[in-house]
Amino acid sequence: MRQLYEGYAEALGDYLCMPLPPWMADQPHKDNWLTVARLRAQTEAANSSSGKGISVDDQPHTITTLVVMIIHDF
Repeated sequence: MRQLYEGYAEALGDYLCMPLPPWMADQPHKDNWLTVARLRAQTEAANSSSGKGISVDDQPHTITTLVVMIIHDF
């Protein structure tokens, strides 16, 4: 599949004077979706526990709780 478009991508990169990144990474890296999934799970847990009478100060400081604290201070 890669052979179908690699030549076109290289020619376009040369024309635009933009080097292409390597096709294969030199070092393995963590996918961004893993971080997003973890943050989403923490946020959902904080949202579900916030309806049970827990104050914002007792919750772990996730993005959602920090936004609630900022809005509350306004």
